Amino acid sequence: MIRKDYILRWAQELAKVLATLLGKAPDLSLDILDEAYRDLLAFDPNRLNDIPEGEWMDYLTLDRQFNEGQLDFLAQLIAKEAEFRFLQQEALSSRLKCRQALCIFEYLEVTQGIFSFERQEVMGKLQRILAENWG
Repeated sequence: MIRKDYILRWAQELAKVLATLLGKAPDLSLDILDEAYRDLLAFDPNRLNDIPEGEWMDYLTLDRQFNEGQLDFLAQLIAKEAEFRFLQQEALSSRLKCRQALCIFEYLEVTQGIFSFERQEVMGKLQRILAENWG
């Protein structure tokens, strides 16, 4: 029950952030996302950019000791950042953020063993952004 409550808390925090982002310009939205990274997770998302892709999950789970709720929250934030960077035509940054979010989501798919339609929808959007960004 504690695990479920903790994950629910992170889902509620994510809902607040996403509600704040509605209707905002991409530049302002990125600022709001930066605040969420720092204030809610005490996390600098640029730190992940400096780590080799194969080491992302070790960094997040072992070094940062993020739990499943925090990882899902982080992946949702990174996915939104990827979307906004795509809208701003920042192809390299958007691709990197898509890969980061997908890596976390795929990790959660395996560790949680739970199928999520919402997660699949976000992952599909990220894969479409990646496909468009390669052109």
